[in-house]
Amino acid sequence: MTIIAVLAAATPAAASWTVGSAATAVPAPCRQTAWSGDAAKGADGAVRGFARFQGPGCTDARLIWFEGAGGGWQRAPSAYSGRVLAVADDGAATWVLYAATDGTRLGRRDRAGVYGTSSRLSTIAGLSGDLVASAGQWWAVWSERVGTGRLASLYQAKTIGTATSRQRITAAPFVDGRPSLARVASGTAVLAFDRAHSVTGSSEVLFGRNPGSGWSFTAMTANGSSRAPSLATAGQVTHLAWQQGSRIVHADNPTGSFRSHLFATPGAAPRVAASAGRVFIAWTLLRGTSPTHVFLAERGGELWVGNDVTPAATTTEAAAAVAAGGGSATVLGVEASRLWAKSQARPATDVFRRLGVWVDYLDYSLDPAATVQVFASHGVRTLYLQTARYSSPSDVLYPALVGSWIEQAHAAGIRVVGWYLPGYSEHLDTDVRRTAAIAGFRSPAGQRFDALAIDIEYQGASSSVAEFNAGVAAHLARVRAAVGPGYPIGAIVPAPLGMALNPPIWAGFPWSEVGRHADVVQPMSYWSYRHDCPANPLHCPYQYTRGNTTAVASRTGLPVHVIGGVGDMVTAAGVNDYVDGALDEHAYGGSLYDFRTTAPAFWPDLERLNAL
Repeated sequence: MTIIAVLAAATPAAASWTVGSAATAVPAPCRQTAWSGDAAKGADGAVRGFARFQGPGCTDARLIWFEGAGGGWQRAPSAYSGRVLAVADDGAATWVLYAATDGTRLGRRDRAGVYGTSSRLSTIAGLSGDLVASAGQWWAVWSERVGTGRLASLYQAKTIGTATSRQRITAAPFVDGRPSLARVASGTAVLAFDRAHSVTGSSEVLFGRNPGSGWSFTAMTANGSSRAPSLATAGQVTHLAWQQGSRIVHADNPTGSFRSHLFATPGAAPRVAASAGRVFIAWTLLRGTSPTHVFLAERGGELWVGNDVTPAATTTEAAAAVAAGGGSATVLGVEASRLWAKSQARPATDVFRRLGVWVDYLDYSLDPAATVQVFASHGVRTLYLQTARYSSPSDVLYPALVGSWIEQAHAAGIRVVGWYLPGYSEHLDTDVRRTAAIAGFRSPAGQRFDALAIDIEYQGASSSVAEFNAGVAAHLARVRAAVGPGYPIGAIVPAPLGMALNPPIWAGFPWSEVGRHADVVQPMSYWSYRHDCPANPLHCPYQYTRGNTTAVASRTGLPVHVIGGVGDMVTAAGVNDYVDGALDEHAYGGSLYDFRTTAPAFWPDLERLNAL
């Protein structure tokens, strides 16, 4: 399992999301020179943990409990004293593994604020450790000194599975430390740690599994400079990050074997978390002679993006923890005066979820009130309403009708996304203004669009493929800057399986820019344009839907609302297969283009998209 080859290094591109202003989770009670702490995010979205500051004037040895989300945080001295090794949360209580004066101990604080009596796991204080907890049970692994020298081994104790008191699990003549523990969906425990040579100082990262019968370890690295591993799991996939020299490496095993990615952004002591298909790695950003900052990298699909989350910091900052839930992350960092928390500000994307319906500018003769009632009768969640295109005479066509559509839809509990078709090239400034106008539009009653979407397909005004691609990227970036990080943006994109039929005109399509600046991707998966089914199964409705959904998710890392169609060119059987494909691929939402061409026979199948 040793990883020999590392994928080409890459610096994560800047992310479209922002990390909010720092909130003080725990103020330092003294002029601290050392600290310890950890945190975990609960199912309720709150981050909970324990911390301890040490230094001149730090006379209180009690661990400080803290809890919060966003900008609101509370804290209080706990019933435990010592140095924090690890924190875990099982939904009912926050557990803490800590090194006390009389050994290694385990404590818990329930949601009512009641502290349990701590359990002593060892008479020797741990050097480092990690902890998982589930349904009132726990599993702890820690490092202890062995003998009177510098050597150290790992020990475990647990109540998960077969209860085990203190048990040595490594015994090699090395310095084994900094364990990171997690469990995959099957219940198998996974563990990573660094193994240092006490004389040469060289170190490697080892990885092991314990399905219940005992640990089996193997080396993940063989370069002499790997250390400080951090583990997280998502289903059966294990995510492992570690420090290699002054660089950070991420590895995961979605196909069973580990693959790795080496970041060019320098760093130390990474912490990894995973949630809702996204992977987050926070690390201490090394900046030469300048004070260290905190960096957060995030991957959705195959695209990594990242930010220096403390760009204005003038004092030394260090990454303390990253906690993830609901597809977003909270980063905790430490500086001389406090432990702080910063949470991602990501737009809500529910507006793009489940069943949608499309109305373009050619269908404005429809009566909004009557048509919305038809939408509601079929359980439509979102109306996609075209506001203009690059060649339109105004930024918003028929503003009075647009206002009526918004007000009628909202009254029926249906959300409204305004969409625009840009021309790029010489139209770019107009495109930006008209797209941003969607976010600024107000109906006579003061109502607004719930989100906007950009129809990325028209190449006629661009003199080359390169100019088109540059226009797409520039338009996305400028629109994001104009509407801000909190406004939801959908990217309506060509179907990858269709693009593959004419590679030259889609060469270099800026998928990474779509992933960076949009929040949801909406492929135009129009199987009606493919005329070789069943000879080519990939072009049949079911496979075409699944293939395009998988491809855009992988290329952008975004939730996928897959658009089928076109309505007057498809059959009821094809719509049934399209919906099956969207459901089986776990798309975020789906719709058929467009409403006017949707036959009554199609609605029973389309309504099944509300199961997404």
